[in-house]
Amino acid sequence: VTVLLDYMTEMFDLDAGLSLVGKTAKSMTRSREAYLRTNIVFAGGEQFSPNPEGINGFFLDSVAIPPGTQVFIPYYVGNCVVSGSACGAVIVRISEILSWDRLKYEGVKLGNCLKDDVFSQLKYASRVSDQSS
Repeated sequence: VTVLLDYMTEMFDLDAGLSLVGKTAKSMTRSREAYLRTNIVFAGGEQFSPNPEGINGFFLDSVAIPPGTQVFIPYYVGNCVVSGSACGAVIVRISEILSWDRLKYEGVKLGNCLKDDVFSQLKYASRVSDQSS
């Protein structure tokens, strides 16, 4: 219980308008786990420099994307339009990747080429070093 109270306090600090209406211990635990995955720091391996622009990641819970919204997905040909049955409320998280290990971790979690494709990992690391990604 203490862990969830600490999590809720931190969420209220991030969003003063946060409502707990309809939240259960189970849903709060899932949200907390997703939030913790956003903030994992890998100290080993090659470290990347933080972005020089001061841009920070963010975490939003229970976000509904309205039907008809156009979403740009990198490496996808064109924009995608969210259909009415596409999804319910989702968690949106954006994290800065500051290490090689974190890059591979994100690839595993997203199920994409960064999990085990060295060429893709090197391409990403190259974009990080020239600050284009």
